Amino acid sequence: MYNSRLRPFDLMVPFWGKRYRDYFVDLCLPSLLAPNNIALLRAEDGHRFLIATTTEDWRAIENLPIMNRLRQHATPTWIEVSGPLGATDVSAYDNYQTVIIKHQNHCQKKLVEAAYQRRSYGSLLFPDVIYSDFMIASLIKLARAGYHFVLLPALRQIEEDVLDDLTRLGYLPSGARLSLTGEALAIPQRALAEMAVRHLHPEMLLFDQSKPVQPFHVPFRYWPIAGGRGLILHSFFGCIALIDFQVVSANHADCLDQGAFENVYASSNFAQSERIHIINDSDEFALVSLTPRAVNWAPPLVEALRGPWWAPELKRLRNIRETMWIYAGANRDVVRRDLFRVPIRWHSGELDRVWAKEARRIERMISCAVGDYFSVSRAPNRHRFPSRPNLLDLYAQMNGVKAFFVHRLASAKTFLRKCVDFLRKRLELVRRLWLVLRGDPAARRWLTWRIHVLRRQLQGHKTHPPRPDVP
Repeated sequence: MYNSRLRPFDLMVPFWGKRYRDYFVDLCLPSLLAPNNIALLRAEDGHRFLIATTTEDWRAIENLPIMNRLRQHATPTWIEVSGPLGATDVSAYDNYQTVIIKHQNHCQKKLVEAAYQRRSYGSLLFPDVIYSDFMIASLIKLARAGYHFVLLPALRQIEEDVLDDLTRLGYLPSGARLSLTGEALAIPQRALAEMAVRHLHPEMLLFDQSKPVQPFHVPFRYWPIAGGRGLILHSFFGCIALIDFQVVSANHADCLDQGAFENVYASSNFAQSERIHIINDSDEFALVSLTPRAVNWAPPLVEALRGPWWAPELKRLRNIRETMWIYAGANRDVVRRDLFRVPIRWHSGELDRVWAKEARRIERMISCAVGDYFSVSRAPNRHRFPSRPNLLDLYAQMNGVKAFFVHRLASAKTFLRKCVDFLRKRLELVRRLWLVLRGDPAARRWLTWRIHVLRRQLQGHKTHPPRPDVP
């Protein structure tokens, strides 16, 4: 249950137009009203839901049953904005980048400025996202623990497939709009994490590290876990799940005049903070970001080129290093650098040895590629970065290559050791059988015992006669 001694929460969302308005009232808001989300809050404690939208959109939603239910837990507060100016074809990529993203940034700035006035806790949401249960419960716990900033890395999912699954599994009523019934959409973390992994949008294939290395510097990298267990994600970006507005300066939003929210806000306001938390396990909470299957602006995947067995892995190490420089090193972005180091686990089952083995392999790979970024930034020198381009960067890359081959050599030595052990055991078996043929009594007793044990094992017995002296 919410601790009223904490400062209030300001949940924030921007949207405009019927499509995103419907996303918000029929999917996003119902998921936020799950038992362990906003339902934990009481409106009389000062919690608000800040909604930056147009007059037309606000009039369409303000009296819906789902909004009346929201009023029990947080006060809907309208922040008026206009629609984006100059928007012509929202399916055009250039228009999306220059008009839609710019207008969204403007709306987000108005939201965080409004939340800052009360020095509340803020959570920046998106209308086309479905959140799992226990999101707000997790944020309350993190606020109590004194964290100032919480990030949740995310990827996009296929809208049609996710909605089909939600209906098939009974989470989403068929043919009913939750905005009109006022019902909540309560989805367990592991159920939503499973959908997030299984229904990744085709644009996300570019980030799949089990595929051939692509000639792009991608902001996300994920490794699927064998057996459909889930994935491990490393990212330079994340959704902002919690902001403590008491610790930011009065001009905290000025940076949004220089760039998009996800590019500048964290590094401008929290680069000095040691109270940052990354949601690194979907058991804390999860989300799916809905994107129609037909929307796909990703470049085509490049087929793998033939070459020696070690070439793709060295190419991937180089690509990771160049990507680190582009997204973190060039701008000395401490938050992004440290975020990329954290493995994010999305899973629908328990984490087992398969997960642990893959996590160690990925950690070794990242250490080979960019380990010096983390070694030079140990406390109290968190803001140090390797220089580029100079001998230090060349040395680091050579260390990465050396570590790669050392790792391969260690693997080869382990394999050879196993082969030697196998041959030694086979030769020992041959020696004992030769003694049996020569009539050695001890060898015959050992062979009789071995056959007896094998028979009992086939019959399902757990105990066996004592082993005789081995010849």
